[in-house]
Amino acid sequence: SGELQFNDPLSLTTCGKYLYIADTKNHRIQVVDYDGKYIKQFGKEGVGPGEMKRPRGVFVDRDRKLIYVSEGEESNSRIQV
Repeated sequence: SGELQFNDPLSLTTCGKYLYIADTKNHRIQVVDYDGKYIKQFGKEGVGPGEMKRPRGVFVDRDRKLIYVSEGEESNSRIQV
């Protein structure tokens, strides 16, 4: 899937002027602005650092400049930072 193509997005969070969307079945997080303009994406399918297996939740800690991503059972229900 390409930019702004989603497959079962399950959650989103906001930070500043951006929306962070857990694009679950595409195994990534997509970032858009409030007008829906594509900004960036990160993650790909896998179980290594920076890789995701069906991300289900996303949270941005603005103060610490960290992004937390929770994953489903396929990844032993882990949380990445």
